[in-house]
Amino acid sequence: MPKLGQIVKFADYCWSSSSSSSSTTNRITSNSMTPPAGPYSGTSTLALVARASAFSFGLVWGNVKLKYLKAKAKSHQKAEAKAHH
Repeated sequence: MPKLGQIVKFADYCWSSSSSSSSTTNRITSNSMTPPAGPYSGTSTLALVARASAFSFGLVWGNVKLKYLKAKAKSHQKAEAKAHH
């Protein structure tokens, strides 16, 4: 199984090779353009996908944890009520 660093390098390679199809003269004459966003710049597609994935995972994890804690508290209350009678 490839490591994350290898996947990021491969994705960066694929992105850079697809952008190299533009003509060389356009790249030479347009030096005033800003460079493309890097994978960890916070503005690249990879960063946006990672942020959205982390947010979604957090929502799911929080929901599961909340349901577990509620069930545990309800079970504890039932056991306490049974012990008092």
